[in-house]
Amino acid sequence: MAARLAATKATDLDLAQLERYLESMRANLQNPTRFIEADLKFHLHIARLADNQVLLDLLQSIRSLLRVWVERGLRGGEEAEFALREHTLIYEALAKRDVAAVEAAMHEHMTTASARLEQANPEISEESSG
Repeated sequence: MAARLAATKATDLDLAQLERYLESMRANLQNPTRFIEADLKFHLHIARLADNQVLLDLLQSIRSLLRVWVERGLRGGEEAEFALREHTLIYEALAKRDVAAVEAAMHEHMTTASARLEQANPEISEESSG
């Protein structure tokens, strides 16, 4: 939902900032710490664009936990490249102000990111099903 709202509110300056985060992710495919920091900033910026204070506060509060989860889900360069492609699709949809495409791209990203996390941490899927 935040991505949908962001698609209607993003300015050219906002898009330029998101593009810088993508560039940082691209430049740091082999540096998980920097890649993850840019990934988190990308999502935080979208929450800011959506003017969703609850989501923004939640993301800020669990930032360290998210960093650990993303790090576990990105075991190698291939996963980072896949995540970069997903973020790029989100950005491209935002740049077109295509609400439906943004929603679809973010949903796909959240689904595959969750799957990567569960694959890297089988105890997560056990806890959620038990």
